[in-house]
Amino acid sequence: MESNPTSSRSFAASYVSNSRFHRSFTIEPTPAHGPLNVTYGDYGREPDANGTTPTLLFIPGMFSSRYIGICLHAIADKCGVRVLVVDR
Repeated sequence: MESNPTSSRSFAASYVSNSRFHRSFTIEPTPAHGPLNVTYGDYGREPDANGTTPTLLFIPGMFSSRYIGICLHAIADKCGVRVLVVDR
């Protein structure tokens, strides 16, 4: 890895490492199933305090599909929407 913090490689690594792009939660187990882990990416506009940010849910159905949303982040932010991309 490069040590120059202004290099394009450093910028790309920093951009992809955004914590909004790598979120998860666990659904509690029930008698019918064990705990279910859900990973997703949150792209575009940050949710506002009063909950009126338009939000789109995108479920492409592939493993690691939240990485697709990294390309959508700048477009969604410019359009003023939030996009949630569910991974699994």
